[in-house]
Amino acid sequence: MDRVESKKFKLIKESVKKRDGYICGVCGKYRRKGAVHHIRKWAGNPRLRYEEYNLIWVDHYCHNKKLKGNEDAYITILSEKVRKKYE
Repeated sequence: MDRVESKKFKLIKESVKKRDGYICGVCGKYRRKGAVHHIRKWAGNPRLRYEEYNLIWVDHYCHNKKLKGNEDAYITILSEKVRKKYE
């Protein structure tokens, strides 16, 4: 089954959207069109794939224009934003 279509991932995505309130983790703007982004990549981090602390809501512009190819530069920034949500 495709990871994006799995029931487990759908539930986690909804939880992340609710937690983040559709506020982009990169630019801070409210955007309903976006994606739940893996802070540490899906492919190289199987233990983190379904962990909410490794996921953040990102609008389409930031996801496609800022993060693509620059994911490593944003790991610390995005991880810190998620960590603060749980304090």
